[in-house]
Amino acid sequence: MLRDRTRRSKSKLAPIAALIFAAMTGAALTAMPANAGTVPTIDCTTDANVFNTAYDNSPTATGPLLTGPDANWKVTSVLGAPGTDLNSPTEPYADAVVVDAPPLAWFTPSNKAAWISHQADADQSAKYVDKANADYFYKFDFALAANVDAPSFALNMSFYADNSVAEIYVNGVAQSVAGGGTISALPTGGDLPYMYEGYKSDTATNVVLNQNWQTGNNSLVVKIQSGWNKEGFGATISGVPTCKPPMEVISAQAICDNEHPKSLLITGTGFDSSTTVKIGDVDAAVTSFTETTLIATIPKLSKGWVDVTVTKGEFVLTLTDGFLVGCECAEEEHLSDEGDHSDEGDHHSERGNHRGEPSS
Repeated sequence: MLRDRTRRSKSKLAPIAALIFAAMTGAALTAMPANAGTVPTIDCTTDANVFNTAYDNSPTATGPLLTGPDANWKVTSVLGAPGTDLNSPTEPYADAVVVDAPPLAWFTPSNKAAWISHQADADQSAKYVDKANADYFYKFDFALAANVDAPSFALNMSFYADNSVAEIYVNGVAQSVAGGGTISALPTGGDLPYMYEGYKSDTATNVVLNQNWQTGNNSLVVKIQSGWNKEGFGATISGVPTCKPPMEVISAQAICDNEHPKSLLITGTGFDSSTTVKIGDVDAAVTSFTETTLIATIPKLSKGWVDVTVTKGEFVLTLTDGFLVGCECAEEEHLSDEGDHSDEGDHHSERGNHRGEPSS
């Protein structure tokens, strides 16, 4: 009697899980807090609310920070003027601060976010006198984990400002149409950006940020324009972000061309010419591939269950006990590599459907 066990894939990098962020449901997922002096690392298991302003990453948190410095957002500013950009401020970025008593007109769209500013009272007049306008740049730095497919990463966000959102930068690249990007909603405020009421429920700047992300260090900067005398900024996740691994391995099935299988059909996503396969501890030659399939030659191995390991760059996924060496093919299942494989794997060597979950 052959064992009927479920295989699970395991990664040598951070675990892969289905991305079910808590943004819309409020469900608690474990956030990945930054160590002192470092930036948060984002993967497909991270609580997306980490991008909210005033996010509280403590294990017992039930809402946003109520006072003190923001855990992730930093801010700098410059006297308001047409055409200011990332290079305009001369002051270094400093921690943004949770606003102690936001004006009643400022809408708070989430119970996991709060308003932040350059100082706790949000008073602009102390720094920019004579009712001067000012441009503020709010920056969120993070590291995108190697187990995330950077080109497909996307954030659904809503931004609020006293007064208007002028531009958004991803890794220094402007995202507005005017700046060469794809977001037509920018800038807000029209001809009077320093008087715009961008802090109301119906004046939020709703965007999907899906360009210019990269594996490793990333920066998100939001430029707001503020008229005298209060200044504030709010950010909240407004939908389920897009996050997927660079590769998934679903199953491994024997291809029969005689009584003993000679090749293994591996299904999944993200395969390319650089993808390699090991069956057990032995390299298996990949004879053909598509984005969703690999065919590898089965090497000589001792009988028994062995792992099937698929590698793409630094990303490694393993189907534990993925193939039974020494299994025989039933006569009606004899197929060639060129044949139809849609019904393959109903015999002893195929053991389940897997999508890159961590081993348990």
